[in-house]
Amino acid sequence: MSFYSKGWFDFSYDLQKYNFDIVITEFFNRYAEKNNLDKIDSLGELHLLGLQGVSQENLRQIMFEAFRSKTFQSLYKSFGKEIIDRYFDKYAYLQKTPTARVQFPHSESTSFHTDAWYGHGVNVKSFWVPLVNVGIGSTLSIVKSKSLSIKLIKKITKEKLDLEQINNLAGEASSPFIGNLGDVLTFDSETLHGAKKSLWDSSRVSFDFRISPDNNLGSKPKSNFFLYSELSKKEKDYNQSSTLNEKTTNLLGISYSNNNFNVTSKAQLMLCNSYAKDSNIPIVGNEAEIDALDHMPVLRNLITNSFNNSNCILVFGIEIFKSKSQAIEILKLSEKNNTTIIFCAQGIHFTSLDESSEIMQFI
Repeated sequence: MSFYSKGWFDFSYDLQKYNFDIVITEFFNRYAEKNNLDKIDSLGELHLLGLQGVSQENLRQIMFEAFRSKTFQSLYKSFGKEIIDRYFDKYAYLQKTPTARVQFPHSESTSFHTDAWYGHGVNVKSFWVPLVNVGIGSTLSIVKSKSLSIKLIKKITKEKLDLEQINNLAGEASSPFIGNLGDVLTFDSETLHGAKKSLWDSSRVSFDFRISPDNNLGSKPKSNFFLYSELSKKEKDYNQSSTLNEKTTNLLGISYSNNNFNVTSKAQLMLCNSYAKDSNIPIVGNEAEIDALDHMPVLRNLITNSFNNSNCILVFGIEIFKSKSQAIEILKLSEKNNTTIIFCAQGIHFTSLDESSEIMQFI
């Protein structure tokens, strides 16, 4: 695309139409009120909650809670559709959940990298949305041109530079993005970028997301992205925290793993157990599949025979299935036995075949 000829560019959006900063600030202030903490007037004051004992990671998780809310999702999908209509076409994919970024005053941040290094497809474009004013001393820095970025990547690869050397090399070749609330910096997946140590006394808060012009998503699953057609559908409640609390009132879970894809059983169970903890689902056991048997006898047994009164199975994600036919067979069995299957990576709770279309499109 010609407008990415130098690897990046910036544009502005309507703050009254897309008041992301106000929506997210409200979530932090709800948290503050609930925990008898002082409220903040703007996201630039977010470190004040940190001074009251709230960790930076906890604050990021509050942002993710905001991202899953109906209010934010409605704004975000409209925002994504507007960008796609302006720069892409109807075949584009929009990342479902943005990534939250919080940098406290005088703290370190993200090392220089390209998004392609982390599995994003070569055609994928990133969009960085600061929720405060940014400038020299507190911002994202980006290598000045695409050709220079490619040249530096070749040098990094050839000379096997370590992380400190990469930061020094890219840092010297980069320029800080100077912008106000309402500005967006966008760049392609092979453009080097990073954030240096903050020199400001205020917090830097932002979110970023990706749009792919086609289905070449790199190593990222399609389930992480909205299809263009989904951006105009009637909004449903994406507030995962409240939705899960409603859904998990009477759930007792078993964490399950198998070897059908390239994620270790330990990593699968870690995600399942973490998801259960965040969702207030008591875990009464962990089970792994018999690798030598493709028909998934352990999962079938968990579905048909309640273990320790469990009525819910948490699996890593839709990736556990090798085929659509296998998935349909398991889902039918689950519905017949009134067993809920939770696909943790996608946040999908399956209870009946009426909900299977969302699963089938990603297999």
